[in-house]
Amino acid sequence: GINKIWLIGFAVSDYSRINDLIDRLQERNFQINLPSLRIESITSNVLENLKKAGISDFAIALESISKLRKSMNKDIPEDAVQNLIKTAFKMGFNMKFLFIMGFPNETEDDVFAIADYIKSIINTRNSINNDLELSFQFSFLTPKPQTPLQWDSYDMDVNESKMDLFVDEFFDLDLQFYKYTEDEMWYAAKSNKFKVIFSSNEKAFKDYILSCGGCEVGELLMNGDFNSPIEYWKKYLPKYKIGEPLPWDVINIGYTHNFIEKEHDRIIKGKSTPWCEVSPCYKCKENCFKQDY
Repeated sequence: GINKIWLIGFAVSDYSRINDLIDRLQERNFQINLPSLRIESITSNVLENLKKAGISDFAIALESISKLRKSMNKDIPEDAVQNLIKTAFKMGFNMKFLFIMGFPNETEDDVFAIADYIKSIINTRNSINNDLELSFQFSFLTPKPQTPLQWDSYDMDVNESKMDLFVDEFFDLDLQFYKYTEDEMWYAAKSNKFKVIFSSNEKAFKDYILSCGGCEVGELLMNGDFNSPIEYWKKYLPKYKIGEPLPWDVINIGYTHNFIEKEHDRIIKGKSTPWCEVSPCYKCKENCFKQDY
């Protein structure tokens, strides 16, 4: 019969009865697998239950350093992050950490800080059990419609430059090119037992172009030129100005342009927006006006 089960969702560890669910699945002798977990919702009890369920490795979506996480409204105390990482290593978990590169307020100094941050995780693993497997996977931020970054563009050259800066920071740890696939570029440090994987910059760029919509993208889809050289795709790259009308404005998901513009400004300035249940109303929706933002 079936004895393997995947728990799938945007935030599996946010489920209020995740521990009970894992216990019940264990009782039925299911082998449990998980997607990446959000760092803010993982507790020591969750880790203990994962261990009991026979899970030996899992992925955590760290996304970036504390400064950049805060600007994306993920203001998680760094002490809590480090304590969780140490606990997971002490319990013998192999770990994958998921990062995003290319935030609009991300600087070269931030790239160096991300490299230092990852080195600190490697050192923590080494001090506890350097036989544990460790990897770091990077994807490039792709601005999406109906989000505060919807006016931002995608710069392949800048992302490539940041990737090179990052890799150069690991020369002393023997990080070398390992393999290339259509979707990913792998680096490995055999002597220090860790891997760094970058999702395809080119594929992320194409995803961005396709997400922009409009007549130009319609032309691209009609022609079906998906395997054309990247220079061909670049001619469809839009250049939006903050606040200007966008192709998807005809789809009303409830949030006001004014709110989304202000959120974009807060991201650039590195400011977080507290959850509205514990703060004044932000006037994010037409029918939710209570206080000034």
